[in-house]
Amino acid sequence: MKLSIASYSYHGLLEQGLMDFEGYCAACSGHGLDTADIWNGFFAGKYEGNWPLVAETMRRYGLSPVNIAWDGGALWHEDADVRSQREAQQELALRACQALHCPTLRLDVGVRGSRRIEPQAMEYLVARYRWLCTRAADLGVTLGPENHGGASSVPGELLRLAGAVAEKNFGVLIHGSRWLEQQQEGDALIAPLAFHAHVCEDYAMKAPDAFIRQLKLAGYQGAIGVEYQSGKDERQGVAQALEELRTRI
Repeated sequence: MKLSIASYSYHGLLEQGLMDFEGYCAACSGHGLDTADIWNGFFAGKYEGNWPLVAETMRRYGLSPVNIAWDGGALWHEDADVRSQREAQQELALRACQALHCPTLRLDVGVRGSRRIEPQAMEYLVARYRWLCTRAADLGVTLGPENHGGASSVPGELLRLAGAVAEKNFGVLIHGSRWLEQQQEGDALIAPLAFHAHVCEDYAMKAPDAFIRQLKLAGYQGAIGVEYQSGKDERQGVAQALEELRTRI
């Protein structure tokens, strides 16, 4: 099982203008990694839509992408105009995966204000995820949501959605132990759907063993990434969390 650093871990440095995509790649390489775990917030400035430059930067640092987490592309919204805008973002995300040869893509559910997916939202989500999976299959890409709040942080709702979508390349970016319900069994229930994995800094430092065990039991072969969330002392905090996680793998 490989390790990665979710580039969101450095969002504070990005916002301060103290790190860009090359700086992120340099940090990964400096920690002995060969993985790029990309949040699309780092596709900014000269890197925005410039996939040849993004690919060349990763190549120079010996990195290969393992996942793109694409904010702005969450599928569901009550407003049809907003959904249309997000559909354009989803298609841009697929083009990025194609250009960068990235095997997995996180596109969130978008149901944030409720723990349940209502029938209208479910109908749209199933149809849209199926369409995206068909497109993604031609690119060798697996995609799906992260347990990222609202209905997506309820294991039963993710299982219901996955069963309805019923595509081989639909899965979940599983974030260890981030559940609103079924907190004890959530990781075990969703691990078989995992195409990528994240743990936050507290979890990486304190109790990742059970999560790693569930991933291994499910036959997971992907990377597990540190997602440092505090926005403070990011270089030191990421380094500490990564080294702790490294001792557990």
